[in-house]
Amino acid sequence: MGGKMAEYLDFFNRYIMGVIEISIQLYFLAKILKKKIWIPFYFLFAVCAVVVNDFFRSAR
Repeated sequence: MGGKMAEYLDFFNRYIMGVIEISIQLYFLAKILKKKIWIPFYFLFAVCAVVVNDFFRSAR
């Protein structure tokens, strides 16, 4: 039973928090550069960045 909870926490930390963190970083980068970005682009970019990061992490 404890292993299942660890898997859920790993998923949450890696994917959910990763998407939130990268979205916030992209938002502030756009604000600093004074660029307008389509709102769904934040989510799309963040998901792609997390997937690519996970791919390179597992390739090591």
